[in-house]
Formats: sequence, structure tokens, C-alpha cells
Amino acid sequence: MGFMTEDVVDGAAAASTHIGFFANHTLAGDVSDNNYDEFGGFKVDIDALTTYTGVITHGYLFRGKFKRGNIPTESKMTNYYGLWIEKPNMGIGATKRVATGYQLYLEANDDTNIDNPWSIYSAGSNSFFADKILFGQTDKTIGIYSQADGFLDMFADGGVRIGDSSSGAPTNYSEFEPDGTYVAHGAATVFNDLVLPLDSARVPAANAPSWESFVGNLNAYAYQVDDFQEWTTELIHGYKEGSDFAFHIHGALNALTAQEEKVQFEIEYSIADANTTTGIGDVFPDGSGSLLTEELVIPNATADLTHIFITIGVDNAGTFGIDATIKGRIRRIDKSVGGNELTGNIFVTQVGVHYEIDTIGSRAALAK
Repeated sequence: MGFMTEDVVDGAAAASTHIGFFANHTLAGDVSDNNYDEFGGFKVDIDALTTYTGVITHGYLFRGKFKRGNIPTESKMTNYYGLWIEKPNMGIGATKRVATGYQLYLEANDDTNIDNPWSIYSAGSNSFFADKILFGQTDKTIGIYSQADGFLDMFADGGVRIGDSSSGAPTNYSEFEPDGTYVAHGAATVFNDLVLPLDSARVPAANAPSWESFVGNLNAYAYQVDDFQEWTTELIHGYKEGSDFAFHIHGALNALTAQEEKVQFEIEYSIADANTTTGIGDVFPDGSGSLLTEELVIPNATADLTHIFITIGVDNAGTFGIDATIKGRIRRIDKSVGGNELTGNIFVTQVGVHYEIDTIGSRAALAK
């Protein structure tokens, strides 16, 4: 069942309530036993009003309304479509007959001639629906709207996800939970360093590095073989619980190298989770049997004070949470077999713990 009309209106004609197009579909008589697979449909062409100087109070290119009258409660409409645009079907064959296809196209809308330009606007008499665009079938808790001038607001009772969801449920994405908490998933996680300056780290009574002139008026600890320092830190609240973390050191040469030389370091550490509820956490294990070591080969004629960086090793136990405490020791050890030991000492300025982040912090002071 359908209805179509075309009106061409003279701009100089007398004013009227409706200009251009107005249509009404009415079901009359006894239609209780009739089912309509499709109901509606029209076409509108409105000529330009080149000399019109009056006032149009309401201008509609399209406005549709279905209103249920005084009919039995068992009557219903199976599917209601406010606007349904079908894709173009231009024939068969391999040749594409449409160069560019738009299902819904909105031209640039600004305030040049419109006081309040809206491309898409959902008003609604219910305050919940006012100024919102809702998505989903019956879910009234998902949508986009502007709560105030200058702001775009998105809301979803399960969380707003931005990432690789074009082909299904995302695996790499940023999520904003309903309370606004940010969480990164998959490849969206990032990394940072826990920096442990050795300037203030513990110096042992024996095998202590020497405090020497570094550059200008600055000093740093310089390591001979077997020199060490100890340090303590904890996994901070942005840490992705259960993920790997890696130890590394920064330092600098304390002299120009006269040949290719090697320098090697080890890290001994022990880590234990805290229990912030009972106060009784895990037992610190003995880490002396699982040392992390790494060696750096330094080319001949490498300049004095050249910055050096060495990744010592990775903890992949995958069980630790925020507030887990790491007690560690950095020590210079003998080089591996072959080659030349670095002559003299070498500056070590800090130990770093490279860790993965999935939140900006924790949701609560003592819980992830």
C-alpha cells in the first residue's frame, strides 16, 4: 500500500499552512484481519523559492508519523522504521554502476544561515532521550549526545570501546568503563620505567663502587668487577597485573676504550606480593639461584662518558600484582670467556624496571 504526491508551488502564491508536500496515510473501515507487509512510501520534489520573502515557521524535507488510534490491544506493528534506506541495486555484472554511494549524506552544517545547526538531533519528550542519539535494538543505556556546548558525551552501561572492532569483538582497544575508568587491552597497553637512582642506593662495607667525578661538578658511582649496590621498589598501580617486567641499567664509560672490550652485570632480586586486606602477604623467595645476567661488547675507540644501556633480563613469572615489593642488587661480574675485560671502572647511574601499563592508576587506593 503506498501513496505519492508531487506539488510545485509558486513562490508568489498566497501563504498556506503546508508548502511543498503534505501527505496522510489512513486505514479506514474494518481492517482487523488485514496484514500489511509494507506500508508507506513517498517522493518529494520542492522547487526553489527564489523570490520568497515570507517566513516559514517549520521547514521539513521529511517528516513521518505513525499514530495508533482507538483499536484493539492485540493489533501491532512488527517492525517500525523511522528511516530505512536500501542500498542501490543497479543491475548485475562485474561493472559497478555507482561511482560513490551514500546511504545517508549530511552536507556541512554551520551557523552561516542557521542559529542552531544540528545534523542529527533526537529531542524526545522523555528527559532521558532528550538530545541523545541511541544505538542498539532496545538498549537505552548506549548513546552519544552533547550534554553542554563544547562537549561530546558517549555512554554505555558495559563500557565504551575504541579499537579494532570493525570485524567483531575487539582484541586491541581502549576501554572507558561506565564510571569513566580507562583500561587498555591487547596492543593498546603501553610501557614505562620504574627508575631506581643509584646515587641514593645502599653502598656495602666491602665491594662498594667508588664515588667519582662524572662530568662538570657532577659525581656518580663507578664499578669495578664485584662492586655492587642494593635497592628496593614496588610495582606501581598502573602496572598490568600478571605481566612480564624487565630489568635494565644506564651508565657511562669512564675512559676512552683502546680496544674492543666487554663488561657484564648481574641482578639478583626477590619479589613478593602484598596483601593489603589482611596485611599478611607472600613469602620473599631466595633469588640467588636465578640470577639475571647480560654482557655488553664495547667497540674500540668508544668515547669517554658514552651513555651505555644494558637490558639485564625479564621476569615472566606472571603472578604479581600492584604493591608487590622488589628487593634487588646490581653487581658487576667477570666477562664471559674470550675477549678483553673493560679496563678500569664504569659508571652505573640507575637501574630501571620496564613494566606494562593497562590503567592510569588503580580504581581504589589499595586495589587494582
